[in-house]
Amino acid sequence: MTNYTTLTDAVLAQDKPLTQAITRAFRDNVAATAEGAAGSPAIVGLNPLAKVTVSTAVATITFTNLPAVDVIDFELLGLRPATSSLTLKMFLSTTNGASWLSTGYSFAKNIVSSVAVASQEAGEVQGAFSLSALNVWPNSTSAFQGNGIVQLFNNGSIIADKSVLYRLTHSDASGHIVNVDGCGAVGSSKTSVVNAVRFSWDNGTTSGNFAEGTITCRPRRTNVTN
Repeated sequence: MTNYTTLTDAVLAQDKPLTQAITRAFRDNVAATAEGAAGSPAIVGLNPLAKVTVSTAVATITFTNLPAVDVIDFELLGLRPATSSLTLKMFLSTTNGASWLSTGYSFAKNIVSSVAVASQEAGEVQGAFSLSALNVWPNSTSAFQGNGIVQLFNNGSIIADKSVLYRLTHSDASGHIVNVDGCGAVGSSKTSVVNAVRFSWDNGTTSGNFAEGTITCRPRRTNVTN
């Protein structure tokens, strides 16, 4: 990766010499910024805000201090629960993770598997967004790991409902690949900024841990004002 060099006002002051080091910095800083080098300006939609990779089992993956923006992407790679037959869920917070919205979530999703079995799942006034096929995700290391993307809209608005779109692939209990396309909204946070998101597993009665995987948080639009 190309190194980023900070050019201060003192370095670029009037009558200062234009040195070889400065001209190289002008050249290299463009590449360094595109590559996301340390110290370079963040490019909205390219540079991640935060990235969590599971190395030891954890119960939740949480992102706090979310910026007030129009769209935030959460990229899910290689997810696997430590316990079988669980559902991946997503919670929102308006208190930066001090508490979590526990009602008012509505969602709808279409599910298709590699054995051509199609189904739909939906819920209103639920306790979380349900992102995966209900209670089938296995913990086997030989099963397909979960990959996908979740988009959160209007998290920075104080007049609009917060909504999500998502697409995930994972295994069912028999090892078949499953594709889930879904959407959801929560109206109870309409007048508050959502500044934290949490992902976790449960089947309605039992919760579980993340055994492995990575989730990356990447804002795509900036600085909403309403």
